[in-house]
Amino acid sequence: MGERFWLNRKVIPIPHHHVIAGNTLLAISGTGLFPFIYGIWQLSVWPTIFGGLLMYVGKLWYFDRMVWLYGDMKDKVAQHATWLTPNTYQAPGGQE
Repeated sequence: MGERFWLNRKVIPIPHHHVIAGNTLLAISGTGLFPFIYGIWQLSVWPTIFGGLLMYVGKLWYFDRMVWLYGDMKDKVAQHATWLTPNTYQAPGGQE
């Protein structure tokens, strides 16, 4: 759910410390792509493992941060309270 706040941050601002942490963790995760691709290209185990772990750990930490963001933002806007209400999704054509 925090990802929805993250994507909507231009419309409904989120706390600045979440913006800094989110961008940093995305950069860390993205940086792991370079040793990962290099390791695959060279058929080398250690750069591949290092890059994969960097991407994986960065993304897991980012997910943790999105849970924290959700906890901080869930009560600030009335629309957000409906996001976890059961059966709020209507499929196209009115069928569930």
